[in-house]
Amino acid sequence: MRFFWFFLSLFIVACSGDEPPFVPPDGGFEGEVVVAAPDAWDGQKRGEITYQLLVYSFADSSDPDRIGDLRGLISKLDYIDRLGASAVWLSPIHPSGSYHGYDVLDYDAVNPLFGHSGEFDLFIHEAHSRGIRVYLDWVLNHTSSLHPWFTDARDGGEYRDFYVFSDNPSRDIAEGKIAQIATEGAAGYEPLQWFSTNADAGYSGRLRFTLDWNARTVTVTESSAPVDADNAVSYPDERFLYFGDGISKRFYYSGDGVYELVVDFSSEWGFLIRTTTASWNAGEKWGGAAGDVIELGVPFALDSATAADIQFARSDQFHSFFGTNTFADLDYGAAASGSGAFDAVVAAARRWIDRGVDGFRLDAVKHIYHNGYSDENPTFLRRFYDAVGGDVYMVGEMYEGYARVAPYYAGLPALFEFDFWARLRWALQNGVGRYFAKDVMEMREVYSSVRPDFIAATKLTNHDEVRAGTELGGSAARMKLAAAVLLTAGGEPYIYQGE
Repeated sequence: MRFFWFFLSLFIVACSGDEPPFVPPDGGFEGEVVVAAPDAWDGQKRGEITYQLLVYSFADSSDPDRIGDLRGLISKLDYIDRLGASAVWLSPIHPSGSYHGYDVLDYDAVNPLFGHSGEFDLFIHEAHSRGIRVYLDWVLNHTSSLHPWFTDARDGGEYRDFYVFSDNPSRDIAEGKIAQIATEGAAGYEPLQWFSTNADAGYSGRLRFTLDWNARTVTVTESSAPVDADNAVSYPDERFLYFGDGISKRFYYSGDGVYELVVDFSSEWGFLIRTTTASWNAGEKWGGAAGDVIELGVPFALDSATAADIQFARSDQFHSFFGTNTFADLDYGAAASGSGAFDAVVAAARRWIDRGVDGFRLDAVKHIYHNGYSDENPTFLRRFYDAVGGDVYMVGEMYEGYARVAPYYAGLPALFEFDFWARLRWALQNGVGRYFAKDVMEMREVYSSVRPDFIAATKLTNHDEVRAGTELGGSAARMKLAAAVLLTAGGEPYIYQGE
């Protein structure tokens, strides 16, 4: 019966607001148009509604930096309370190398752009005094590559086993030596996910570079010849040597597709060949395949697909699933075992709980272990959930369809339901509501087969998606209808700031 009324809710508020009732393009309409006449809110919070906040953009205090901060959030708590929200989810609050905060520099600290530790404690107190719980965004997959753990690990220090390193990742993955990427065999190697630590990868000395563009090779030899003056004359099909701290030098063209340059070379990471200094588009950067090493006097085959740094000695490489050298993936060992990294992130999470945090939104849970469809991630998440404390709320971001999401309920009590919005969006855009309830019931049956007490964290859109208002063509009636369905359907809804 609950789902019967849920199905009808697609039509109940269709004529509310300033717009006429929505009628499908073909003129057909099933059901009765009913004008909504809601009662005034009685002040009782219902539905376990969580309000998502991007701290850096939501509300700035009186300081002039125009960056959202904790005091700005405190000033808006009465507003959030009046909305009926039972909890807030804060985007990452930790010190970070980026605006978005998903490359953490310190799991225990507050980003000074947002305020200080005392202001965070005040925010917790003020939120709790209004009956609002506080959830932190928690990044388990990786840290910043500038995190002190990683800089120590890169240099062979005590945190070495916190991260995924290999001097030959394709070989080590194929041989099953990397626990984070152990269940896919050789197929688990993706070259664009590996980055050099640049340890011992560079060279210092006078070198001659001979570039044969017909063969797409570069040959490097030691040289005692005078260093070439900078070539300031641009010419068609010019080529550049890129090395060191952003240095670009134009080759001299010798004819027949051959370019030459003698330089006093100094670079910790190696070099690249570029066809322009104006951009880094595909085909404009030439390097090697990941892990290849150039040998003096031997032609080196250039590659523009991977275009990895051309290095003079093999260096360790570190893994970054998201394909950026600003993230360094943590190494948790086998999913069912312990590790130093696991103990450290658990301990940090517990310290936030001790300060009054009520739960965590776990980022990118599909990517903690490379194979997102094995049982490794759910197994790991269950261990993390139990280690942090089973009475703490946790919701996971598994950005997939419901059939892929369901197995993750073996690890966590709550998961975002991305298909909820996908099906609702289609229903609203097409004016057809009869499939939506059936789809949702089928999804929930699959979840319950894994975890009978599952929590479907429903939502419209979030910070990674096009906003619901845009998807619905700016129609106030459709937006109101989307909100009504979100807030009356089963599950525990999340509302993105402004929606």
